[in-house]
Amino acid sequence: MSEYSLTSYPLCTKYLPSHIAAASISHALRISGRPPWTATLQQYTGYSYDDLVPVLVEITELVKVALTLKIQAIFKKYWSQKYL
Repeated sequence: MSEYSLTSYPLCTKYLPSHIAAASISHALRISGRPPWTATLQQYTGYSYDDLVPVLVEITELVKVALTLKIQAIFKKYWSQKYL
């Protein structure tokens, strides 16, 4: 997700790379059935879950659009057995 977000110029100019990375981690945790953010993650990143929500919303929208496009190389890459 963080790799795909690099293709969005507006997202990259609006948020720090660490903010995008933290939101990507949160999203990955959430879709794997884990709590989306922990006190430990907050301590080490300096971001609360509330700080991540705006980025999560934008990244989720990017992913929705990307899934409808024919250009899905990044998604295909990470759906391969090597990364699962």
